[in-house]
Amino acid sequence: MNNFHVISAASLITTPEARRSGFLEYALRRNKEAIPFIDKAKALKATLQAHTNQPADILRIDKIRESLLESAGISVKAKAHLSEVDKRRLLTDFIDKILIPCGQEYINEIIYRYLLTSGEALGGKMRNIVGSIANEKLNRFVVSQLQICQINFSFATNSGFAFPQNIA
Repeated sequence: MNNFHVISAASLITTPEARRSGFLEYALRRNKEAIPFIDKAKALKATLQAHTNQPADILRIDKIRESLLESAGISVKAKAHLSEVDKRRLLTDFIDKILIPCGQEYINEIIYRYLLTSGEALGGKMRNIVGSIANEKLNRFVVSQLQICQINFSFATNSGFAFPQNIA
């Protein structure tokens, strides 16, 4: 059987239109996925403005401690591997070396740094999403081509084998 879609190596090169469409799709999805991170940063800023007058005051606010650790550069994964003593020492160093030199701009510094750490988390989430979307698109394309060509097929799933009639 001839493959009507791949006639030469050039057939496998993504067109500029497809790249543009992919980048736009990615940007729109990233903006959507960023909303909770932005909302959390706004809530963190409001809490800091309401409950602190100087950098050392952040140590007294237990409810935002995890976000403060993220502002200090500790990822969600890394926090699980640190002791309470490590976390307290990290926050104290963060205050002394980063926030106090900022003066009254310490709240903005916390928020900027929080967003940097959140951006890394968002990047990881987006890589997973892009991989899932690509996998789904490729699978749909292959299945539809097999069906159009009336080729019998089955494929492996986590629970065994699936057949064309099981595909939605």
